[in-house]
Amino acid sequence: MRVKYPGQCYPVHVRIGAKKKYDLIALKPGEEANDPNTCGTTVCMNSMGLAYVYYCPRTLPSSACDDDKALNTMVKFPECCWNCSKSKDCKEK
Repeated sequence: MRVKYPGQCYPVHVRIGAKKKYDLIALKPGEEANDPNTCGTTVCMNSMGLAYVYYCPRTLPSSACDDDKALNTMVKFPECCWNCSKSKDCKEK
């Protein structure tokens, strides 16, 4: 078996902005990559490639947001878990 990323976590696919393709980021142990399209982050735990993905599927109840599914993804994880954002109904024309 050939190791492409020795001592690192396998590439994390992160789409930055409105691009259709994802950027590949190989993380070293202790590094993390925030995903700007979700309220989440990926943390490289060790040199064996173990990575944890943390995210909030909705805002926390204590945030008292009107719409708990409208997360502010412009704020980094974990702050985005309790930041309210306005939702918009985007219907196709």
